[in-house]
Amino acid sequence: MSLTRPCCGVLLLAGLGVGLDTRATVPAPIEVTAVKSTLLVGEPLALVVTVRTDTPIRPSGLRLLVDRGRGFAAYRGTPFASGWHQAEGGSGGMRTEYVLAYDTRLDDWLFPAPGAYRLRAEYEDPSLGSVRSRPVGIRVIAPTGDAKAVHDALRRMGPRLLDVHHAYRLDQLRPLVRRFPDSAYLQEARFNDLNARIGAAARSSAGPEAARERLTALVPDAEAAARVPGPFQPEALLVLAALHDEIGHTRTARAVYERIVREFPDREAARLARRETR
Repeated sequence: MSLTRPCCGVLLLAGLGVGLDTRATVPAPIEVTAVKSTLLVGEPLALVVTVRTDTPIRPSGLRLLVDRGRGFAAYRGTPFASGWHQAEGGSGGMRTEYVLAYDTRLDDWLFPAPGAYRLRAEYEDPSLGSVRSRPVGIRVIAPTGDAKAVHDALRRMGPRLLDVHHAYRLDQLRPLVRRFPDSAYLQEARFNDLNARIGAAARSSAGPEAARERLTALVPDAEAAARVPGPFQPEALLVLAALHDEIGHTRTARAVYERIVREFPDREAARLARRETR
């Protein structure tokens, strides 16, 4: 198991028979699911997109559209994507996960103010033509308490900071992460930092025993990150399981992998966890 990171609406097909409702039997060509449908202002959105087509997936054929009350407009940004893979179970198809935080069209967060938003996906290829998913609703609320303190600090740093899906950005975020480790705004940054530290420990030049000791020392941090509910919990659990595997705690690792499959069956982390439990 690698220790590095792999971060709904339904479009119904028209029935072909008179009086026959095919909606219950014909899977939609494209579906969009928000992992979390109520977000704080500025909180990153984790999104799952499934496409069912007879031709190879064309990543360039997919567009995400956002309605902020004035109709749908194309999302512009650099979302983190997990890569396309075969969806397991259900109606099949090819699936990917996105993390969206910043929209260059707005020069601001994807959802910059409280309110009701909608999001849908559009996909085009030679087999399907052009299809759109049904919109998925996102409710955005104002942060309060500690969440507002993090929100205000991120506003001062600049909204684009949450759009950088790399560990190095923690240099700016580390004071906030230490003060508010469970903040919904900071889980991806916390996860990326942990993953980077695990990778550095595993590559220790001091030998395998020293590497094992350094990895063992990171278990409490990995356990703490994996306890925080939210869109990034499956990935945090996956890192925790892989860490136990690397150290040699195979039974503990398997239990965590099985938990991911049981609690998050449709997520990319579950697909990777299944590989480890077969």
